[in-house]
Amino acid sequence: MAALDAVKDVSYLVCTLGRAAILNRNEPHGIDTINQMIEEGAKTFDGPVIAMPEPDTQHPENEWDVTFLSKTLLQLPPLIPLIAFQQILDGSTSVAFHLESEGIRHREISQEGTQKESVGMLCTSDLDFIMTWFGLIRMGVSVILIAPQCSAAAVAQLCKSENATQLIVHPNYLDKATEAQNMLRETGRTLTLTCTPNRSVWTQKSSKTFPQTYSNVDEERDSVAFFYHTSGTTTGMPKTIPQLHRSCTTAFPKILGGTPTLTMTPLYHGGGADLLRSLMSHSLLYIFPSSVPITADNMLRVFDAARRQNKPVKNFSSVPYVIKMLSEDERGLRELISMELVGFGGAPFPKEIGDQLTREGVKLVSRYGSAECGFLLNSYRNFEEDEEWLWVRSDVGCENLVFEDIKTQEGVAELVVGNKWTVLGKTNRPDGSFATGDLFKRHATKPNTWLYIGRNDDMIVMENGKKVEPTPMETSICASKYITDAIVFGENRPYTGLLLFPSSPDMKKEEVLEKVWPTIVRTNEISPSQSVISRGMVVVMPHGTIFPKSAKGSIQRPAAYKQFEQVIEKAYVDYEQGHSSTEKKNIPTQTDMLEYIHHKVKEATGLKDLKDDDDLFNLGVNSIQAAAIRNSIQTEIELKQKLRNNVVYEYPSVEKLSTHVWCKLTGGREEERDDNVKMIDMLDRHGNFEKISGEKLQRNHNRVLLTGATGGLGAHLLTQLMRDEKNTIIYCLCRASDDDEARRRVEASIMRRKLARILDADRVVCLSADLSADRFGLCDEAYGELKSCNLIIHAAWAVNFVGSLESFERQHVAGLQRLLHLSLTSTRSPSSFYFCSSGASVMNNRDDVIAEELPSTTSQAVPMGYARSKWVGEKLCERANSAGGDVHILRIGQLCGDTDNGVWNETEGWPLLFASSNHTRSLPSLEEEICWLPVDTAAKAVLEIVDYDNARGGSSDVVYHVMNPHDDTPFSSVLTFFRENGGKIQILPPLDWLERVEESEEDTVKNPSRKLLPLWRNIYSKETKTVKFDTRKAREASESLRQCPPIDEKICNKFFSSWRSTGFLHSVSQ
Repeated sequence: MAALDAVKDVSYLVCTLGRAAILNRNEPHGIDTINQMIEEGAKTFDGPVIAMPEPDTQHPENEWDVTFLSKTLLQLPPLIPLIAFQQILDGSTSVAFHLESEGIRHREISQEGTQKESVGMLCTSDLDFIMTWFGLIRMGVSVILIAPQCSAAAVAQLCKSENATQLIVHPNYLDKATEAQNMLRETGRTLTLTCTPNRSVWTQKSSKTFPQTYSNVDEERDSVAFFYHTSGTTTGMPKTIPQLHRSCTTAFPKILGGTPTLTMTPLYHGGGADLLRSLMSHSLLYIFPSSVPITADNMLRVFDAARRQNKPVKNFSSVPYVIKMLSEDERGLRELISMELVGFGGAPFPKEIGDQLTREGVKLVSRYGSAECGFLLNSYRNFEEDEEWLWVRSDVGCENLVFEDIKTQEGVAELVVGNKWTVLGKTNRPDGSFATGDLFKRHATKPNTWLYIGRNDDMIVMENGKKVEPTPMETSICASKYITDAIVFGENRPYTGLLLFPSSPDMKKEEVLEKVWPTIVRTNEISPSQSVISRGMVVVMPHGTIFPKSAKGSIQRPAAYKQFEQVIEKAYVDYEQGHSSTEKKNIPTQTDMLEYIHHKVKEATGLKDLKDDDDLFNLGVNSIQAAAIRNSIQTEIELKQKLRNNVVYEYPSVEKLSTHVWCKLTGGREEERDDNVKMIDMLDRHGNFEKISGEKLQRNHNRVLLTGATGGLGAHLLTQLMRDEKNTIIYCLCRASDDDEARRRVEASIMRRKLARILDADRVVCLSADLSADRFGLCDEAYGELKSCNLIIHAAWAVNFVGSLESFERQHVAGLQRLLHLSLTSTRSPSSFYFCSSGASVMNNRDDVIAEELPSTTSQAVPMGYARSKWVGEKLCERANSAGGDVHILRIGQLCGDTDNGVWNETEGWPLLFASSNHTRSLPSLEEEICWLPVDTAAKAVLEIVDYDNARGGSSDVVYHVMNPHDDTPFSSVLTFFRENGGKIQILPPLDWLERVEESEEDTVKNPSRKLLPLWRNIYSKETKTVKFDTRKAREASESLRQCPPIDEKICNKFFSSWRSTGFLHSVSQ
């Protein structure tokens, strides 16, 4: 009863289908078809239900009137210029007889099976449309409502898709219809064109009753009354969406007593649904005439015409840009404020404008729905107490709506409509549900409250795999009155750009950019870092430029990107080469340069408290922001030399970057130091440990300190440490805002890998820590507890292949030094220390087999910051040992999924390689051997090595290679396993496979493998040296490594099954 009480007093305008279902279950109205609705209405309600104000076409300056139907035509009482149910019934019946005489067949009761007749309608949104639409429905045919914005090809496709051989067309669109007719004729199909019956047809009351087209209501209720169609926003070609009779009647509420509403939406889209809903509730609907443009002045004429009929408009329903237009007129704003509610949908509403209107007293209501599933959610609320007009609610009647979390975006979910929802014109999941593709952000504090942020298929995926939501950005930027539209671009690019479409022809492009730039800056400030738009990537288009849009006004993104392909390409070329139409900046002194670089970094990153010597990499500056900084400098300053693409990571502070750019500007020389020298200098800065005295004795490692527990190896190490009862306490250091968040992050890590449900609260202590800070930022008591640990395993290190050596210094190299100092000063002095390193630290070694030995020369490290920092880390361990420590280095090999569940991180290279088969149906024939090591085996091996060393009272063996000793499994065998597991693929030479990947689905959300194309091109387009690692010492210490089998079919099948269970790898049937 509580649910019923919650929906009883709600207007039909904000009664979602979920609420309607509650109402109809308790108080069924018994109407199941559109024809039944009109017939019942004619019997029981004689009030007006439709009104369309009409301008005086001869004298447009005159006041408008509401459509008048004379007494002689439809027996209306004089002076009632409004349409009632009886007039709809009579008019649609007359149209039905007329269309039958024009050769359109009505459905006969004797016909068996489903309806076979479909008829297209390409008409203007007017009273002729309504009578023709309902006349066709009375004939029992399915009507395809085609938006006039459709191209001739789209019209032809829509008719073809439903086997329509007849198209009713308004004279305005006869040329388009004829072109569609010719297109179909070339394919051997016939399309007969019939003009829309005009007023002289439907105002002539027929003396006959149109014959029944269905034997009973039950048969008609499950038949298709008409088709909406998609806008083609993502595909470029619209598709039909069937609407059953019961979807438009049985599922709708019947809530009598509604106040008059004006809809601005065309009848072939949302206006049609508005009309059907108002008819079900016997409410008056004013329909904006299609014969005049939508302007504030024309809308005010409608309000005036309605008042003259003593039936003033009380509710307003439109798309956002129309509301924005009306609100910019002083009187229009007063009209909006006077409304009982102002509903909007179909496109995003600029938040700044909506907030202002709400403060002014406009009762804005977001109405969210789709042609596939009807009216789903809205933001109707207590207007006096709640101003969150943009957030839709999923409280009452939403049991069949599911918000599925997007794994890669925290707090973001996709709406999925369950298979028991009352209206499902389309399904796209095996269980009969419909994934809308619409993304919502969860409210931080209010349950069942959501913010629409865009479409999954609208998402822009950057070159580095980061995702950008263009719709909220475009909506925010369009709050500026100086533009009509904005398009964000950046698919498969390193950073985003923007097209602006001016609202006035009188402004120069530079003026437009100057006026809109503050709005872009505000948008950047509230957008994720990867979305930030640089000034140099803003392109102002010529005034009046037209691009593909849906009837609702949303961007047809793929088609728009295709249209502006050359403009976008030129924007990137000019930006990256430093070309700009704006005047170059004059920077006279090095101090000015420092200030300029400081400003550019803050502008691109949004960093508030930025010091000139802060390491940008450690502050979280990502590759997109780094590229934006570099390109802004290159564009705005006339440099004597071009900046390197990676310049921000090579000079990762404002101070270093400004010095470098100043030298490029002036031609001066800067002190350049070779990275090999920097490695030694860094080692010297952090490698001074005081010698300790003490013997390395056999001890029980019962107090453990672990870093990296949120990573794969660390999570398995923690799980296995918990299983060993001798470990009385395990401390996990984790980057987090507080200890509670640290615990949540660690628990989420082990649960994600199916390792455990909760941590042992008595034995596992998670601490929020910063390895770069003195004493890790811990209080004296907590740090004192860590000093009692007798085993430290350090498995935390950022895997980043673009950061410079210096970028690893503060957090990682210095963090390692602090941990080593802790081990040397432990109350169990010295505690055993194990550093998880990487083969990259020595992979540049010229030896055919790399020994389990300490590195000797800096040149042994792979020439990148990550590998060089690991080299420095290993040398720090060597110096700590020389100071009396018990320190060991574990070079970890290529890890794979675990032996129990096969869970393998789906963002890594090998999994993404296999996932490429989803779209290419192929994999490469790589000439290499596989030596993957299961991550749980690696964790066991680490702990076995610890026990081995401890049993010997400390080992002289410092370096261990924790790698699979078997490197003799050909990749061809893995491909065979994949095929036998159901992978129906071709095996291709690597370059041929790469071609297929390049030609596959470009959306890296759907096809994440494309993100690694640059890497794969680099690896597989040239010969590479195979490096082998000696594992004898590690195998001697570890039973798990000794017993570790080669990669075989059994474990590979676990990887494949795990990937298929998450949808990462398509199922065999797909």
